[in-house]
Formats: sequence, structure tokens, C-alpha cells
Amino acid sequence: MRRTLTRELPSAKAIRAMLGAAPVQSDKPPALERRAADRDSMPHEYARVVALSRVKGGRVAHVSQVVGDLVLRVPNVTNEPAPSRALLCPGGVHFDDQYIEGKSISKEPYFLVNTDRAVGTRLAGDIARRQRAEGKIQPVELNYKGAAGQSFMAFAVSEMKVSLEGDANDYVGKGLSGAHVSIYPPREAEANGVFEAKDSVIIGNTCLYGATSGKFFAAGQSGDRFGVRNSGVQAVIEGAGDHCCEYMTNGVVLVLGPTGINVGSGMTGGVAYLYDPTVDDDMVASRLKLSNVKPRRVQNGSPAADTIKRLLREHHEATASKHAKNLLDSFDAAHFCQVVPPSEEDKPHHAVVADAVGEMAVSR
Repeated sequence: MRRTLTRELPSAKAIRAMLGAAPVQSDKPPALERRAADRDSMPHEYARVVALSRVKGGRVAHVSQVVGDLVLRVPNVTNEPAPSRALLCPGGVHFDDQYIEGKSISKEPYFLVNTDRAVGTRLAGDIARRQRAEGKIQPVELNYKGAAGQSFMAFAVSEMKVSLEGDANDYVGKGLSGAHVSIYPPREAEANGVFEAKDSVIIGNTCLYGATSGKFFAAGQSGDRFGVRNSGVQAVIEGAGDHCCEYMTNGVVLVLGPTGINVGSGMTGGVAYLYDPTVDDDMVASRLKLSNVKPRRVQNGSPAADTIKRLLREHHEATASKHAKNLLDSFDAAHFCQVVPPSEEDKPHHAVVADAVGEMAVSR
């Protein structure tokens, strides 16, 4: 009688020998063999998955095989690409390819799922590599709905204007190179009067990593390390996690909500503005990396206040953010704190008062 795995599972090496599979060519033994001493404590089903996933390097499309008195399920091995609906429009056309010459362009928003990764990057590469060289530069408007996977609009270029009605995973706008990107929750989400976009996370971690230029607006909060290594993008977000603006060298980041700790760590250029309706200087300072940046309270009529109002208007236009609209209607520059590194504090366009540089009195 055939039995399922109810006793100690053979090692991955032993299973390979039974199936006649070639040994793994690696300097390191399989993960299961490295944990052989702990195998007795592993649930059998988990152990089977770990071992058999390493028997043959195919997709996880299993068929049953009998080895001795054990019923095993091993992957099929095939050179064919795994079937996926990711990034395909009706007719099997890669969505980015619609905007390459010769393809018909969809007028409807494309619906994304979180396995759709690096959406827009293929198009950005074609524009930078081929279309610009051929002198065929023209603006492209991209509209999406749903949940974008990692690296949404990575390296997107200046010809691209992008909107996403939904949310996105980590690395949004990584290496952004001039594009205009806006992300906002579904329009019907706030219609019930209960949902507040400003209190909800809409994008993941490490967004705008290494971005060089462009504009980015998100009606919601981000995860950790927003704007890390930003070197030129102007961005508005409605809340951020830890390490916001880490290693930033240029650009402007406006945060319209709470932040985590270590803001501005390693920041050497650009400026950030943090919304602080409590006007609690010590609380704001406690979240900054004070060895790298300095906090300064913004005053009405200053160049810094003008920058904040301009970004609020652009944010509202791009995302229809209710939070931005409320801040504009009752604007008070004193509710914003500028985070500035030493290299930027004497520049006139970053001045926080009309005639001098005003600094917060911070207890350290």
C-alpha cells in the first residue's frame, strides 16, 4: 500500500539519486541538508516542500511519482516560460509595448495585480534608447488601476505622465528620471465618509530610491526609507515611516503627516518639510538625525512657505487629496518645519522667513 510522507524525509541528495537527477553544482549544500540536524523538528509537509523544490529546477507544477513506498510530488522540468497574465493586455500584448510604434494603444486604464512588477520600465528604456535617438519624442499618458507590484515606474522618464488609482508595493519610482507620477486610492473609497487616505499606507518601502528628477505625489502614507538617495525629485506624501530622506542629496520632499525616526540621516542636500500642527519643536527634533540636519520653523511670506503652497496645489491637482485641499484652505506656514542640511541653509530660495533665516530653539 502506498503511503504518504509520515516518516523522516530522505535528504534532497538522496531524492535526487532516486530520481536520477543530476547533482546540484554549488559550493554550498542544499538548504535542507544544512539543516539536517533540525529535520526532526520540521513539519513533514514543510520538509517535503523544501526538499522537493530543490530536486529539479523547474516550475512548481507538480506531478506524482512513486519512489519506493513513498508518494512524492516533484516539479515538471520545462524550458517554456511560466504562463502569466502579468503585464499582458487583451490579445497578449505587453502593456508597455502598446506605446512603442506599430502597436494599438488602449484608451482604458490598465488593471494591475501585485505580480505586475517594474511596470513602465520597459517603455522608459525604449524611449531613452530608441525613440529619443530617432527624434520621436512625444508625451505619453499612462493610467492604471489596482495594486502594482514592486518597482512601479522604476526609471520612468520625462515623457511619461503616470497615474495609479490603487496602491503599490516597494521601490515605487526607483531611479525616477523625470516622469510625473501620481498615486491615489480608489475614488469611491472616500465616498463613504469613513475612509481617510491620509491615515492609510498607499505605497511600500524605499520609494524614490536613487531618483534623479521628476515629480511624485501620493495621497496616503509610505513605508520606511521614503526618498532615500533622492537627488532631484519633488515629492509629496501624507505620512512616512522611519529613515525618511535618508542620504538625500537634492530635491524637495513634503510630508503632510506623521513620520518615524531618523529623518534626514546622512542627508547632504535638498530640503524636506514636515507637517506639524502641534507646533511642538522638541517633538519634531526628536525624530531627526540632528548631527546631519537642522530643523527650522517656517513663517508666512517666506520662500519656503511659497514652496509648500505650490506643492500642496500640485498635489491636490494630481491626486484630488482632501487633506491637501484642507491645508490650502486654512494654510498656516507655522504648521510646517523645514529639515535642512548645512549645505542648503543659506540659500535664499530655502529661507524660512522673508528677511532672515529663522531657526527653531531646540533643546538637545
